[in-house]
Amino acid sequence: MLSGDTPANTEQRGFVKQCLYSPESGLEEVRHFYESITAELFRQHSRKVGESYQVDIVRDIGNLAHAHFTSQFFGIPLQEYGAGSDSYTARALSDVLANLFGYVFLDLDTAASYKNRVVAAAETKSLGEKMQTTVAGIKAQRFPSLRHMLRIASSDGVLRSYGVELIDRLLESGKGVDEAVWTIIPTAAAACATQAQGWAQMIDLYLSDKYYSHWPAIQKLAMSDEPEAFEKLKKYALEGFRLSTPAFGLLRTVVADKADLRDGPRVVSVKKGDTIFTDFVTAGLDATKFPDPYEIKLDRPDDLYIHHGWGPHACLGRPIVTVAGASMLRVCARLGNLRRAPGQAGEMKSKTVNDAFKVYLAENGSKWGPFPVSKKVVFDKTTEM
Repeated sequence: MLSGDTPANTEQRGFVKQCLYSPESGLEEVRHFYESITAELFRQHSRKVGESYQVDIVRDIGNLAHAHFTSQFFGIPLQEYGAGSDSYTARALSDVLANLFGYVFLDLDTAASYKNRVVAAAETKSLGEKMQTTVAGIKAQRFPSLRHMLRIASSDGVLRSYGVELIDRLLESGKGVDEAVWTIIPTAAAACATQAQGWAQMIDLYLSDKYYSHWPAIQKLAMSDEPEAFEKLKKYALEGFRLSTPAFGLLRTVVADKADLRDGPRVVSVKKGDTIFTDFVTAGLDATKFPDPYEIKLDRPDDLYIHHGWGPHACLGRPIVTVAGASMLRVCARLGNLRRAPGQAGEMKSKTVNDAFKVYLAENGSKWGPFPVSKKVVFDKTTEM
C-alpha cells in the first residue's frame, strides 16, 4: 500500500484514511494518550543521578511511546496489556516495525542489504501470523478479553478498544482476514518507525545549542491548559519536523516525453523514463516558501509543510503525528530544566549518505542504521515524577 502507485494502492490508501479518522474525537484521544504514556514512560525509565534524573529520550521514551500507540491504534496485542508471553513487548514491536520499514524504504547499505532482507522477512512473517490469530479471533468473536488486552493501562481509558474497532471496520468493508492483516502491518510499520524517528530528530533539534533558546517559550506553553497554547505547541512541532524531517524524499519517474524542472536556481531538462529524487529536506528550507528558513516561526501557513510527503504519497497520519509530537513536547517541557546529558551520551550521532539520507550510529558505535537509537537527557526534580 505505502510504496505502490497503482489505482489499487490509491483506493486502499483512501479506505485506510477513512478508517483511521472515523471517530470524531480521535485527535483529542491521541493527545491524551501520548501525554499519558509519555509521562508514564518517564516515571518508569528515569534514574536518579546525583541531584537530577537521567533517561534515554530516544530508546526509552520516543521509541516505546510510539510502539504503545501503534499497538493500541492498530490492534496489536502487547504483553504490557495482558497479552500472552508469545506476544510482543513494546520494545520488541518497535524493533520489528523499524526493521520492516527500514528494509522497504531505507535500505542504503548494499553490504547489509541481504541480512536486512532476511531479518525483515522473518520478523514480518511472525508478525503476520500473530495478527492473523488476532484478526480471526475478532472476526469470530472468540476473544472476549481482547479489548482488555488492547487497553491502555491508565484510568481514563484513552484510545480504549480503538484497535479492535479499526479491525472491525476493515472486516465490515468485506475484507478477509488476510487482506485486513496486510492492510494493517505496513501502515503500522510506517506509523511507528517514522514517528519515532521524527520525534527523536525534533527533540534533538530543540535541545541543541542553536535552538534551545526556544525552550523557555515551549515550557510556558506546556504549563498552560488553554487550547491556544496547544495549537502553538503544534506549530513548534511542525517547525521542528520541517527542520529535521523524518521523510527525506521520494523517487519519481518522469512520464512526460520531456519537461524542464526548476531545481532551486537552475533548470533541469528531463525526459520520459528518467528518475528524479524529490528532496523533502531541501524543500523544507526553500526560502521562497519559508522566509528565513532556519528560523522557528509559528505563523507559517499549515499547507506549506510537506515533510511527511505530498500528493498521492502524503502521510495518512500527518494530523496524528503533529498532535503526538506536540503532546510529547508538552510533557517534556513540564519537566524541570530538561537538557542534554553531558558529553557524548547527550549526542545523537549521524551522517548523511548519498547527499540525502541520514543514518545514525549505534549506541556502542559498531554500525550505522536508518533510525536514531539513543540520546540521554537530564532533568531536575519535578512534580511530574
